[in-house]
Formats: sequence, structure tokens, C-alpha cells
Amino acid sequence: MLSNRGQISDTSMWVVSTIIILVIISSAILLTSLGGEIKETLGLEKSVKINFEKEVPYKSLFAFLLTKNSEGVRIFSKLSFPEGDLNDFSGKLALRIFKNFYGDTFPNIWFGVGEGYFEFRSNEYFGVGYQTQFGSIFIKLNENKWVELILEN
Repeated sequence: MLSNRGQISDTSMWVVSTIIILVIISSAILLTSLGGEIKETLGLEKSVKINFEKEVPYKSLFAFLLTKNSEGVRIFSKLSFPEGDLNDFSGKLALRIFKNFYGDTFPNIWFGVGEGYFEFRSNEYFGVGYQTQFGSIFIKLNENKWVELILEN
């Protein structure tokens, strides 16, 4: 019989590679099962909720402003005009979007157009505008006009 050294080295290579694969798989399973505890320890769970609450209304507001009316004109363009304000189409759409989607989370919701920063006029859909330090999203339409969305708890 010839030497068995070739078989031993081939077998040891397979044993070592199998052990390495098992270590990688078990560490992945361990990290996955501890994922919730790691998030709580690092405080990631809270930051994800805060970002979600801010990001989704921004996207909704941008989508609202980019919506076209029956004439094919975007709400953003209509509101940018000097006399632009919420009309029947944009006012009712804003009510549907902001009150229906966010009304359970944010009981105090206001949306409107203003001439300059913090100079918002009332409208028939959301009432009188007010100043707040929390929950406001401002978007500048042009040099003199802004829209504001207030979402407060």
C-alpha cells in the first residue's frame, strides 16, 4: 500500500473548511437573534421612529405639491402665483391626504400658504394658521411665498 499522506491532507482541508462555515453561520444566527437587544442598547430603535415620522410627511407634502389638477397644472405652480392659494381641488386633496393619513397620529394638523416666513393666512379647509416650534414643515415656493404643514401631537 502507498502512503496515506495525500488523503489525510485532503480530509483535514475539508474538516477545517466545514468548521469555518459552521462558525460563520452560527455567528450570523446569533447576531440575528440579538438584533433587537443591540438596537435597544445603541438607541437605534428610537432614531428610526423619529426619522420615519419626519420623512413620510415630507414625501407626502412633495407628492401633494407635484400633483396635477384637471388642467394639467401642478399644485406647486398654482400656489406659486402671487394670488395663489388653496382652491377647491387643492384644499380638498390636502384635507384628504393630511387629515386622513396623519389624523390618528397628529390630532392638530394645519396646512396653508403664506407671504413670507411665519405670515400664514387662514383658509377655509384648515382654518387659521398659527406658529409652532414643533412639527412644522416649510417649503419655499418662490421668493415671497411659502407653504407650511403643521403636524402636532
